[in-house]
Amino acid sequence: MYLPRDIEKEIAKLWKEDQMIVIKGPRQAGKTTLLKHLQETYGGTYYTLEEDEVLRTFDNNPKLLVKDDIIYLDEVQLSPKAGKQLKFLYDTYKGKVKFVVSGSGAFDIKREVGAKLVGRAFFLTLLPLSFREFVRWKSRFSSRLLDHAYEQFLAYVHENKLPSLTDYPSLKELAYEYMVWGGYPAVVLSSDNKRKILESITLLTIERDIVQLFGLREIRRIKNFVKELAASVGQILKYSSFQLDYKTVQHYLGILEYGDLIALLQPYHRNEKTAIRKSPKLFFYDFGFRNAILGNFLPVEQRENKGALIEMFVFRELVESFDLAYWRTSHGAEVDLVIKEPLLGIEIKHKRARSLTSLKSFMSKYNARGLVMADHFQPSPILHWPFYQL
Repeated sequence: MYLPRDIEKEIAKLWKEDQMIVIKGPRQAGKTTLLKHLQETYGGTYYTLEEDEVLRTFDNNPKLLVKDDIIYLDEVQLSPKAGKQLKFLYDTYKGKVKFVVSGSGAFDIKREVGAKLVGRAFFLTLLPLSFREFVRWKSRFSSRLLDHAYEQFLAYVHENKLPSLTDYPSLKELAYEYMVWGGYPAVVLSSDNKRKILESITLLTIERDIVQLFGLREIRRIKNFVKELAASVGQILKYSSFQLDYKTVQHYLGILEYGDLIALLQPYHRNEKTAIRKSPKLFFYDFGFRNAILGNFLPVEQRENKGALIEMFVFRELVESFDLAYWRTSHGAEVDLVIKEPLLGIEIKHKRARSLTSLKSFMSKYNARGLVMADHFQPSPILHWPFYQL
């Protein structure tokens, strides 16, 4: 049984446009399943470059693959000529054939797909399941509760409309499960082999989509680097803290970021001198991937870094809908997350908030609103929102 993904709404809006649709994202996020579902929905012919004959044909004479008015090309990162050949296909069949393409890792950079297809393609990213998708797959009833809560959140953000929330313990339990195992579809659907599947995903991602694709030689060095990052979720990165030179750190971070494995959140500022620049805050897009890197699948309640995990949860649920940043001044005031438009400061508190001085400072400085992501609902004096009801 096929389980729907949110990205399908974006694809439907773009379907009648001439441009290619390029779906990128990490390994095992569901791209192949999505392409086959699109084939069932819209028709067309599906190819995967994992088949040697298809790969050779794509590299040498891609016109031989065009036997329909809709063509799906999967795993295009396997072709070193991906950018060149996709450009050729688009220019040859523009307006006559619809191409839908997918690839894992930072293939759009390494294979020059992004550069070759400027103006010729829409690029979409398919990440592992968000929490809302995860709940939708788990329970229709819980999904309706979560959708209602998220609608109220959007009404508050965009219309300043105060919510009337009810706490739903079932959503909290699902959130804690999600924060251990993440949203890779195969992991979500597995009952007994979640850990083995995640270990396989992380191994193949690092060895094939990072080391092999980019020709890196020091496998142990990149593995250690990724492990250091996994232990630094929610922290502001200091490049000097790694036992690598600055250019190598930048290179590795770029590969991981463009491969949709990590996000580097930049500080918010309006050109004021007190804002700290070029100091990104780190998040992973998937909890299961991050936990597998560390080999730690303990329940969230037993984690010493529970606050950082909740911050990553809130980031993950908001990042696909809002332009995010964080705020920190040279004097030490800090707000965990900032929604840039409409401007909203968000403080993350997994315990009862004692001091909200930094959040109040941000609100006063920018004449902005603020809220606290906590484990309970509290309407005033500053709105507290249950993080698991996003």
